[in-house]
Amino acid sequence: MSYFQVLGFIIGLAAMLKIILMLLRPQNATDFIARAYGEKRPLWVIPVFIITLGLVGYTWYMQFTTSVPYSIIVTVFVSLALLKVLFIVFDYPRFKKKVDATLAKEKGREIFIQNIVSGIFGLIVFLFALLVY
Repeated sequence: MSYFQVLGFIIGLAAMLKIILMLLRPQNATDFIARAYGEKRPLWVIPVFIITLGLVGYTWYMQFTTSVPYSIIVTVFVSLALLKVLFIVFDYPRFKKKVDATLAKEKGREIFIQNIVSGIFGLIVFLFALLVY
């Protein structure tokens, strides 16, 4: 099993699990998001940034040093996660405003829709890892 297949399984399962939890308890999910992003940047943001940076760096290293077909697709997906983390680290006040606005819209309906899309994305990545690698 290649690194990219394992990474695809982990990303896919995490996204699908997120939607399952959201469907089972939608109010808990929006409450969790509201608590996770306080007025000040939470302490967990910097360790998550460092872990994400390491994961992205290692993934790009594997991309350039192995010859796994279609590995660039998983590499790009992993790299996109870094964009969100960078936004949280370097512009937290604007990120917090965006989260608050999203939670306020129709009692979190937009969060629900985002999670549905995330779950579908997770299923696609999981199937991709299963069938292509």
